Amino acid sequence: MDLTTAALAGAGATGADVEKFVRGARRRARDAGRLLVLEDLLAEMGDGDKRGRSDMWIAAAHEAGHAVAWLELRLGTLSAVSLRAVGSSGGVTVATGSRRGLTESGIRRRLIARLAGRTSEEILLGEPTSGAGGDSDSDLAIATRLAVTAATALGLDPHVGLLWSGLPSDSTVADMLQQIPGLAVRIRQVVDAAYAEALALIRRRAAAVEALAAVLLDRLALDGHEVEAIVARHPGPQQL
Repeated sequence: MDLTTAALAGAGATGADVEKFVRGARRRARDAGRLLVLEDLLAEMGDGDKRGRSDMWIAAAHEAGHAVAWLELRLGTLSAVSLRAVGSSGGVTVATGSRRGLTESGIRRRLIARLAGRTSEEILLGEPTSGAGGDSDSDLAIATRLAVTAATALGLDPHVGLLWSGLPSDSTVADMLQQIPGLAVRIRQVVDAAYAEALALIRRRAAAVEALAAVLLDRLALDGHEVEAIVARHPGPQQL
């Protein structure tokens, strides 16, 4: 059985998710009185997603923004983009980049890519949704932790300096923002600046974002090579 399609559809899934998918697929095959086939697994992976086309378009626009920004900023390897719901998220962009030797500009580029999903919604839909916010795995939470980490633990914020104030976690970042004088104001400045750059990037590459979102809405999942090919067919002004 070729599991390439299933692997792509399950991009971003945890080990526990995969076990659940396989158990459900086996149950489907057993109930049908036959051997397990790929369609059983794919059906199980899509089971429970009741979103309509309009909600799926929002998710497609959001993930397309992440993907285009990641490629534009050359942050690393883009493996897949999927509209499979993951926890409270309506989709996932699977990408890897080196975390060794981070620089101030590297942090800034990662913030831009993290916020590009929300800016894509703003540009393609006319206004952003709440999709970038929410729990500790949300884009806004991750961007905030990254900016705080750069300032308090990595010495990569020139306005804060080289004083080590601690490495933030999900449970401590809010307290650090409240307790360290001036930190919340500084982090707001950093995140706002990155958001402005993300807006400019998505405006410049809007054709690529929209084209990618349209294909993603139709296919639901794309591998990194497919994403790169779509984006390459819609170059931005600087590439003309």
